[in-house]
Amino acid sequence: IGPVRVNLPANVQVVQAVAGANHCVLRTINGEVITFGAYRCGQLGRESDPNDKYWFARPSFVPGFGHQAQISANWVSAKGDRTTIQG
Repeated sequence: IGPVRVNLPANVQVVQAVAGANHCVLRTINGEVITFGAYRCGQLGRESDPNDKYWFARPSFVPGFGHQAQISANWVSAKGDRTTIQG
């Protein structure tokens, strides 16, 4: 498998993209965090959807960051199976 297109909402502006061993973390201009990929070590920072066996493959927002949460992510990092978010 080669590159795969990631579909995001049209109003999302990504300002930082990082990759761990098997997962990706995106930071938006609004301080939101989007993750997708491997999840077994909790590196996506969000709960699984028991009704969707491919939930981890769909980019989704990490709760707790952005305007609604009043905590803006200003830096993200990923290495191996770890994700770091600075708010």
